[in-house]
Amino acid sequence: MDLRQACDRCHDKKLRCPRPPGSLCCSRCTKANVTCIFSPPTRPFRYPLSHNDNHHHNGFDWPDLIVLDQQQPEHQTPSQAFETPAQTVTERLAGVLSALDRMLQAMPSSLDMHHVPRQQLREYADNVGDNFDLQSTLDGLLHHAQDLASMYPEAASAAINKRTTAPESDAICAVPDCIHQDRTSLHTTPLPKVDHALLNLVMACHIRLLDVMDTLAEHGRMCAFMVATLPPDYDPKFAVPEIRVGSFIAPTNTAASMLLSVLVDLQTILVDRVKDVGAIIKRVRDDPRAAREARVISFQCDILQERAESTLGELSNFRDGLVSARLLR
Repeated sequence: MDLRQACDRCHDKKLRCPRPPGSLCCSRCTKANVTCIFSPPTRPFRYPLSHNDNHHHNGFDWPDLIVLDQQQPEHQTPSQAFETPAQTVTERLAGVLSALDRMLQAMPSSLDMHHVPRQQLREYADNVGDNFDLQSTLDGLLHHAQDLASMYPEAASAAINKRTTAPESDAICAVPDCIHQDRTSLHTTPLPKVDHALLNLVMACHIRLLDVMDTLAEHGRMCAFMVATLPPDYDPKFAVPEIRVGSFIAPTNTAASMLLSVLVDLQTILVDRVKDVGAIIKRVRDDPRAAREARVISFQCDILQERAESTLGELSNFRDGLVSARLLR
């Protein structure tokens, strides 16, 4: 949303600015999660009349804002005071996992395509995509795959606990007669060296992405099989998703080929990301605080890498097969 959109709506529609005296953000901008731009002095804010006539406010109370400004640090602007904290990598990964799971649940089973009477094959081929929004699914798949590929390195780095432990802090302490010598019995167990939960989350996103990819690939194989079994003079009306790069829209006869190439490239990147995580875990597996978790995560990485490479191989073979059959250009 444009930063001025919420405030401009009030100005354009001649609405009262819902910003209370002394507040740096109006309720509409708060709900829209955008920076609030104050109403100009020529458009004073007026409260609706309250039930108590002794508490009417006829205009904006500037002294309230002056007092509030004095309480704010000198280097802090109104927009900085109300900036929404950036989402953590855990929050972003959780959003990706939730979106991919919804996508998978909305996809029809490819098993329905395995049981079609031969005499109804033409009709089925024409209507196969009517109950499934392939365009939005592929758009979402590409978007989430790119997000996951970009978050993998950040998650892998954040998963290695870099906090100094209490014994390490005590060892480098240079404070004379420091009280830490009297609290050795209060040392708590430090956090594990490896954030198992975060790595499980990023791998769960990758697994769910592969679930969606494998389901789509199965649909693609069945569509290719249908084309091969249809009469030579019959051209089924399979919907080809639109591929747009800026103002350029790929021709229909090349859009599917471009899409498969992008998916293959993304899958190749994600395979490399899994390998990178495995390499990072191997570097800390000798740490006493990471030994057991490292063994488990390394095993999980191996399993995920095998499946990701299998999906990548099947997708590449599927693309090459369509090109060989001259169904793709």
